[in-house]
Amino acid sequence: MRTSYSFSLRSALALLLGLALLPAFTGCDLIEQLEEEIDETDVPLATGTVYMWIGADMDATVSCGPLTVPGCPEADNNYGTQGGLSVSFNGVGIKRSYVHFGLPTLPEGSTVDEAYFEMYHGGQNEDGQSDDITIPVTLAGAPWKPLEITYNNQPNRSTSGSSGFGLTLNSMDWSGTADIANLVQSHFDSPATNYGYVVYWGSNAGNGIEKGFYSINDYRRTRTDLGLSPRMLVKVTLPPGYTTADIDLAPTLNADSDLNPRGSGPILMVRFASGTSDWPDAWNVTRGIRR
Repeated sequence: MRTSYSFSLRSALALLLGLALLPAFTGCDLIEQLEEEIDETDVPLATGTVYMWIGADMDATVSCGPLTVPGCPEADNNYGTQGGLSVSFNGVGIKRSYVHFGLPTLPEGSTVDEAYFEMYHGGQNEDGQSDDITIPVTLAGAPWKPLEITYNNQPNRSTSGSSGFGLTLNSMDWSGTADIANLVQSHFDSPATNYGYVVYWGSNAGNGIEKGFYSINDYRRTRTDLGLSPRMLVKVTLPPGYTTADIDLAPTLNADSDLNPRGSGPILMVRFASGTSDWPDAWNVTRGIRR
């Protein structure tokens, strides 16, 4: 029996957000990406342990500009539409990158077992410095908008040094944090405290660097493909009697999002996997390990 629900394109974008369920044993998405109809009978429902790949809904780099020029000449510029994100503290300038993830609403009683923040580093020693580093990450201190944020108005203007956790950099590969499950659980529990993350290189962090990552505006990020944009990987245990159908995806696309993916139809924001004791091999999860 076929059961379907029809929505306007506007409603589909706002409420459905292109849910994709990826069983670990198939390697392919099993939901129809349609403008006005989602066929729920074609979507296998997962219970118990579920793996989520959550795409960022906002990101932007802020830049002071060359340190050789007094007064931060780029401090009022906005770079929210660029396809790349940068982190630097060297003679070329000071750059930080802000990344935000809109998290789904989980059924009450769900637990976050593992969580990793990852970005894709597309270079290899591109600044003449080793990639054998860990780049500090801290929490954004206040709300921000990707199409308005600048170096001058950023929430974390004074950030420097080490934050206690960071991205273990890999060359031409995903680069990620160690397990931050407790932190991510707190953001699921209290969404109003989720302002996102700041990736930076402090003035006292050693040799100057400039490393680049792909943003949500990279061409590979489309309506049906999360591409190489920043991701939050979350392993969740759902309470008995609940399935992925009980996970509300509506919060995963912020109203201020700078995401402008190519194509038409609902926007894929979350991929799911289940039926395995570990992360899907195809997702290439780093767990904060250098490789």
